[in-house]
Amino acid sequence: MEITLNRKKILLQRAIEEGADFIETDILASKDGALICFHDVTLDETTDVAKRKEFANRRRTYEVEWFNVTGWFVGLHLTTNLDSFTHFVAIVISISTT
Repeated sequence: MEITLNRKKILLQRAIEEGADFIETDILASKDGALICFHDVTLDETTDVAKRKEFANRRRTYEVEWFNVTGWFVGLHLTTNLDSFTHFVAIVISISTT
């Protein structure tokens, strides 16, 4: 899945340059229990998961905050396919030390 890591780095760098007091990111657990940075509970709108045949069998419907939501949920994917929390921290450190 393609998650635009370069775009994330650019946005984080801009926040730091503009003097952000803090940077907030949502942390979710992947299928293998690793922490990842991701805002949405599904991957549908921010990745190409819907076009990938190898992930077709992972589409599910779950209740999320009292609504049925159908999509590809973060928790059904392995860390190797997602942006890890460690990578996020490395980006922030690299930006703040330059």
